[in-house]
Amino acid sequence: MPNIRKLAILGLAAITTLSFAGCGQLDINANAAHSTMTAGQSERHTPMPTVSTSPTLLPASTSAAENENSPALHWVDQSPTSSAERIAHWSDTENRTIQTFRLAQPSGAKVIVYAKQGDDDYLYAAYAKSGSVYDLGKIAGAAYDKKGDVTIEEQVPLFHRKAVKITGAVGASAAITLYFSIENGIPKPLVRIDTGLARELDLDFDGSDEIVVSSGLPTKTYVYRWNKDRVEASDLNEALGAASVTLSPELAIEASNERNGLVNLYWYSPAQLRLFAEYTMEEYTSDTFVKIPYEKQELSAIKKGADRIGVSKPYVAARGIATDYGLQISADSNGVLQIGYPHFTIRQSKHTLKPKDGVTKQRKVVLKDGPAYWIETDGNGAWYLQRGAIHLSVSTAKPYDADQLLFVVASLIPWQDQKPS
Repeated sequence: MPNIRKLAILGLAAITTLSFAGCGQLDINANAAHSTMTAGQSERHTPMPTVSTSPTLLPASTSAAENENSPALHWVDQSPTSSAERIAHWSDTENRTIQTFRLAQPSGAKVIVYAKQGDDDYLYAAYAKSGSVYDLGKIAGAAYDKKGDVTIEEQVPLFHRKAVKITGAVGASAAITLYFSIENGIPKPLVRIDTGLARELDLDFDGSDEIVVSSGLPTKTYVYRWNKDRVEASDLNEALGAASVTLSPELAIEASNERNGLVNLYWYSPAQLRLFAEYTMEEYTSDTFVKIPYEKQELSAIKKGADRIGVSKPYVAARGIATDYGLQISADSNGVLQIGYPHFTIRQSKHTLKPKDGVTKQRKVVLKDGPAYWIETDGNGAWYLQRGAIHLSVSTAKPYDADQLLFVVASLIPWQDQKPS
């Protein structure tokens, strides 16, 4: 495929058309619903991502284990085996205080990081309030006793509750993380993690964070969830049979396999992982495939189109689902800015773009910047969302499903945050 980029501006003054000597010309035509390629031209010489079947379309009798595109997860109980024990006699001579963190809630409570007499290997944490001290266990290696080596966060949203998070280092790339809640003035440990760096992320987009733990190269990744009355963990590398598992900026699970040179992308749900795209490593890491490069002229055209409809901060997709060369931009008299990419279209306006009639299906996800809704009308679906005063939709006429377009939606960033390539 010739290395060509063409920018077409509809309803605006044309800005530029770029091509290179000796190359054919590639036209991208867009209408209000989708973009298409000029007849007779292939979309790209590299393979298209695998189009997987959305789990919502599977027969009710089909289990996750029976669907090769949706590997099941195995969960193991990780809840602490004991509660925090009260220290009957706290001695400042036997317990050398390293740091004291005063908690905002409850009033008067604090976390003490200390060294035990006779233990040269570890530092410990304790919770203290109103003269009562509770042991929270090991929290760091003994060598990590400088200010800032142990950190504490309050009111961490986790498992539909608020938790206190203490993190201490035990090596150059190893840590201990303890999450605990406070119930009736007493600390209740939720989970202790020593398998890597722990982060709170909403992987299933339900509005409540899970814990994701990653370590090493190749990367080992676990996810921790709350199930009824306990914390459970699942090994994502084991579930996917992959040497390296990481997270994309969109919170998609990336499973890399050097043996076959493929990168598979999955969405997480507690029961299973949903495959929605497959790429070669070369495609996935390329600056011209999946990652969308924008030229300065293109970004300028998007801003001019947004200004024309009264939108001050338009959005663009940071990443796509396949090829990403060439844009078609238009601003119509109805106050809608449309950016046509080869495989999907983004529309944005100051007024709602959601369909009013004929809705047959609706699904909600909670992204980091707010909710998004997949709405189908007569078999045609699109994602609808609102960012500030801007209403957006992401749709396609290509054979992609909601899970694949969700990757585009999750990658949306304000125009000013996208740097020209």
